[in-house]
Amino acid sequence: MPDARTIDPADYTSTGDAAVRTGLSRLTIRRAAESGKLRAYRTPGGRMRVHCEDVETLLRPVEGGSK
Repeated sequence: MPDARTIDPADYTSTGDAAVRTGLSRLTIRRAAESGKLRAYRTPGGRMRVHCEDVETLLRPVEGGSK
């Protein structure tokens, strides 16, 4: 997870919002962040935030996928 001093909170969203936007569960989003597949950080209160660009990447169609 990135260093808290270099994070712009406006670039991050909650795991709940990411789950709603992607149709995945919060647990799936959290696991992806914990495994390093999504950039994320924890707030001082312990809540996880994931990078908006990574969430948008999950929404893009896979090139060469079936039609």
